[in-house]
Amino acid sequence: MCATADLPGFPSAVRIHVHWGEMDALGHVNNASLFRWFETSRIEAMRQLGVAFDPSSGTGPILAETGCTYHIPIRAPVEVVVGTRVGRVGRTSVRLEHGVALASDPSRLVAEGYAVAVWLDYRTGRPIPLPEAFRMEG
Repeated sequence: MCATADLPGFPSAVRIHVHWGEMDALGHVNNASLFRWFETSRIEAMRQLGVAFDPSSGTGPILAETGCTYHIPIRAPVEVVVGTRVGRVGRTSVRLEHGVALASDPSRLVAEGYAVAVWLDYRTGRPIPLPEAFRMEG
């Protein structure tokens, strides 16, 4: 479960409870979990921007690139705050930047990530101009 939250420097953020099952054999949260958290935060940020996408509409985002820098290991049980902000805005793509902090200390990022999303016409497989909401935010 997640709920909206505050994270300095990120206009959109969600609070996520870290589950024991997200930890790996080394005793910290597996890297794949952070990418799921980024997705949850990214979808919420787009909702807050008013960017609705529906696969039946024939257009929407597709990820072209993702990345993450881990600053310190995260161990359950804990809650994290995952934020998203609009970074670089191109004609057909947008870089969305993510930050992760422990809910107990939102001033210190424990990981940072990004995703480059391209807006696509799913029927043709070709990029199309981004929704205007990204330009107003970025």
